Formats: sequence, C-alpha cells, structure tokens
Amino acid sequence: MFLLALVTGAAYAACPSTGADIDRALGDAEAAYTGMDMEGFRAAVDLAVAGADCLLERPARATIASLHRFVGLRAFFVDDDPARAAEAFASARAIEPAYSFPESLVPAGHPVLGAYRDQDPVAGPRAPLTTPAMGHFEVEGRVATQRPSDRPVLIQVVLDDGSVQGSSYSWRTEPAPQPAMVAAASPVKKGPNLPLAITAGASLAVAGLSYGLAYGAHADYFDPSTPRSDLDGLRDKNNALFATSVGVGVLALGAGVGAVVAGRW
Repeated sequence: MFLLALVTGAAYAACPSTGADIDRALGDAEAAYTGMDMEGFRAAVDLAVAGADCLLERPARATIASLHRFVGLRAFFVDDDPARAAEAFASARAIEPAYSFPESLVPAGHPVLGAYRDQDPVAGPRAPLTTPAMGHFEVEGRVATQRPSDRPVLIQVVLDDGSVQGSSYSWRTEPAPQPAMVAAASPVKKGPNLPLAITAGASLAVAGLSYGLAYGAHADYFDPSTPRSDLDGLRDKNNALFATSVGVGVLALGAGVGAVVAGRW
C-alpha cells in the first residue's frame, strides 16, 4: 500500500495546479528549511515554481509574494546566487513591502535580512507585453501591459470570463506565456482523471495478486498430501487473502468509475 500511495502522490503533483497547491508546496519548503533539509527545501520550492507554470486560477497575491520569497531564499542559501535572490526579493517586496521574515525562518542579524530590505520594489526598468492572442495579461495578479524587466514575475493570460489560459513564473530573460503554451493547464478535461486511473490500475493489480495467493492457499488446503497440522493456517491465509482481494477490488472499481466521471467534469 506504501507503493500505491507513492505512485498516486506523484500523479497529484503534476499539472494542472491551484493556489492551494502552491501554498502547500511552500509550507513543505518552510518545514524543510527550518529542519535544515536543503534537498527537501530545494525540491519543494521547485514544485511550487512548477505549479505556478500550470495554474488554473489566479492565486492570492500573498501566495505570489511568498513564492518570490522562497525562490529568493533558495537562490541565497542553496544556489549561492545572491544576485538572483535579490531579484526575487524585490518582486516579493513589490507586493508586500511591509513584510518581515519571522526569526523562526531567518534569525536576527542574518545577512539575508539586509539583502531583502535593500531591494527597491518600485524602481527598475519595464518592458512592454505584446497583446496575447486572446484575453489579457495579468502580472502579479493585476491587469498589465508591461512587466518589470529586471526581476521575476508571475504572468498569466486571463480571458474575459476570468479563466486562466496561460501561466508562467517568468524571469527577466523569459518570454510571457501564450494560451497555446499551456494546454496542460486548460480547465477542459479530456479523458479519465489520471491520478484516479493510476489508483484503479494499481488496486486492480493488488486485488489480482491477493486472489491468486488465496487460490493457491485454497488448493493446498484440499491437497491430500498437505499435513493436517497446516490446515488451520492455510484456511486463515485463504480467508485473509480473499478478503483483501475483495476489498481492494472494490477500491479499484470505485477509482475506475471516479476516473471516468472526474474526467468528464
């Protein structure tokens, strides 16, 4: 069952994503950071950035600011890239200029505090955004025709009905998203729901294996050459494996039906 949870967990980490997914990844990043787990911290921040590239919705501006701060912390502490950290911190300050790192995250007197405070969230060059093929651009959660060209921003293509058709955590050298670039983040679902389909397939395999083992125990129980002293154990084994196969089989059926239904809505 641990393998099944691992497989389905990986599936849920894929596109599309929501603001809640990014908040969850940033929460994991903070836990890893305070626990001095730098590899876990790196992975969690990467997951949050990947989620920003396939958002289905416009996240809260506080979420965007938090994403910038953790990108900056990763650049400062993990990548040893203070210039890149400063760019991300400037983007965070442009959204939440009054924010201060808690001491549980960055202790008093640490150089990163100065690196954060020294960033001017207003000054800096801007570059025009070419009108997208459909809808309009939103930069950091606000309608925009320009973007800061010296720091990262979250750029999204938003239709008139408010639906997000493109999303990108974009550094200064990267292009703005276009609707055709983010088909994976389209709110129109096609085909079965992948995580549920994986759950159904894995459950069906476990059910089949359990049934096969139960059948083997059943055959041994009625084999004339089997010692009588083994019969009680074989009966218990058969009953337990058969019950497991039925229970997991029901799970596979439910997940399969759920995959089809979820894929249509």
